[in-house]
Amino acid sequence: MDNKKIYLAGDVECSFKKLSLDEADQVSALIGSAVNEKEAVFNNDQTKKFLSFVLEPVNGDAFDPGKMDEDTAVEVFKDFFLMRIKRGSDIAKSFGTLAKEVKPH
Repeated sequence: MDNKKIYLAGDVECSFKKLSLDEADQVSALIGSAVNEKEAVFNNDQTKKFLSFVLEPVNGDAFDPGKMDEDTAVEVFKDFFLMRIKRGSDIAKSFGTLAKEVKPH
């Protein structure tokens, strides 16, 4: 078993799923619809939709994101955005390393 962090939605254990490019676009659109110039404000429907996009049940059971408590939902948001920031940083570092290795002709 891998070391994926587990989040409970009611009694169902969930973890982040590997998003397809289409799913990542849907998540980005959802986030964009909830963000204004000063803050991100997600209503409960947007939160449940977000959770259903980014999480999957560990054992294949169906899960209802509405059964997740608010504290856990906030933790999922926090972990998701931290994961995205780290991924972006890793990509930037890789491109920086690649640029140093490529010699001008």
